[in-house]
Amino acid sequence: MGDTNQALTREITIENTLRRLVAEQRAELNNSGFHDIPSDGEKMFEWFKTTKEFNELYNQALKYNLLPCTDQRINELITAFAGRLYQDMAYAFLAGKRLSHLITVLSPEKTLEFYILLYHENKKYENLLGLDSLEGISVPDGILTINRNGREHILSVCEYTLTGVERYFRRKYDSFNINLENNPQILSHASIVFEVPKDVKLPSYLEKKDKIKMQKMPFTRRQFGNFVRRDYGEYPPDEDCATLDDIQSRARKQLERGIGYQIT
Repeated sequence: MGDTNQALTREITIENTLRRLVAEQRAELNNSGFHDIPSDGEKMFEWFKTTKEFNELYNQALKYNLLPCTDQRINELITAFAGRLYQDMAYAFLAGKRLSHLITVLSPEKTLEFYILLYHENKKYENLLGLDSLEGISVPDGILTINRNGREHILSVCEYTLTGVERYFRRKYDSFNINLENNPQILSHASIVFEVPKDVKLPSYLEKKDKIKMQKMPFTRRQFGNFVRRDYGEYPPDEDCATLDDIQSRARKQLERGIGYQIT
C-alpha cells in the first residue's frame, strides 16, 4: 500500500510539474518573436543576432574572455559557444514552427528542470555557458508536449546536434530507451527527434528503428561553422567595439606585462 501511494504521489507531482512548465513556457513563447524566424539559413543567422538569447550568450562568453585563458581553455570555450548557439537556434526554430494552442516545446532549461524531478537523486553538474546536465543520465535538449483533454502529454524528446557521427546517434537512442524504461508512464508514447543541419543524415541502422524522427535546420554544418567564426572573431561589426578575439588578445597582453592571472 505504501509503495502504491508513493508511486501515485510521484505521478501526480510529475503531471503537475509538467503542466506548470508548459504554462510558463507558453507565456514566454508568446512574447519571444520566434514565429518570425526566417526559413533561410543565412537570414536566420542575422535574425538570431537580434534576439535576447544571442545577447545573453554573447555576454556570457565576453565574461570569460575578459581574463587571459590558455589555448586549451579557449578551444573549450569556442566549442561550448558553438554548442550553446546551435542549441538556442534549434530550439527557436522548432518552437517557431510548433507554436499553437495545443503543442509546446520546452526550452533546454525547462527540460533540465523536468529531468531533475525525474532523477532527483542524480547530481546536477554545470558546464561552460549553461550547457548543464545530470550525472549518470542523458538529458535531452527539449521536450515536445501536446494538450489532450486538459492534460499535457509528451510527444517527443528532442536532441539538437551538429554531428553526423554514428556513435552519437546510437548513444542518444540508447539513452532515450533507458529513460523510457525508467519512466513508462510519461514516455510510453514519445518518440525521439534529432534536429540537425540539412546535410546531416541519420545512420542507416537507425532508419528503420521505431520512434525516431529527424528535423532539418535550413543550413549546413559548414554554414553554421562560418557563422560561429564570424561571431567570435568579427562581431560586433561596429569598428569602435572590440570582438571576443580582440578582448582575449588584450587580456593576454596584460598578462605578459604582469597584470592579472591566466585561466587554465
